[in-house]
Amino acid sequence: MDWPSARSAQLAVDAGPGVESYVRGKPVAVQDINEQPGYDELREHLAASGTRAVLSCPIYAGRDVIGHFNALMDTPHVWTQPQVRAAEVYAEMIALALSASVRGERVEAQVCTGAAGTLDGTDDADGY
Repeated sequence: MDWPSARSAQLAVDAGPGVESYVRGKPVAVQDINEQPGYDELREHLAASGTRAVLSCPIYAGRDVIGHFNALMDTPHVWTQPQVRAAEVYAEMIALALSASVRGERVEAQVCTGAAGTLDGTDDADGY
């Protein structure tokens, strides 16, 4: 599958799940691009890429949508709620990284163990 072609196709025809996600500011899940009404011109452009299913989530900077994250499959696919949520989290992580980059800061991931202790039952986050 040619992933860059899928992105370029949406931009070329100004239509598709990515464009809809950008405009609506919400995730857009398409089970089968070949069966989706209103995507006739897009289908022609996507034929070479092999893209069939698309999940697109907006990327925000503050309240403004500045882009979108796409998950693509080469077969028809029913996107589950956990998959949609995972794509939203990826989009949020991209937004955080872009924001931190603009500020010249590093994005750091932290693992929270909580007050109940770690998974092995110890009360200490280090496991001692």
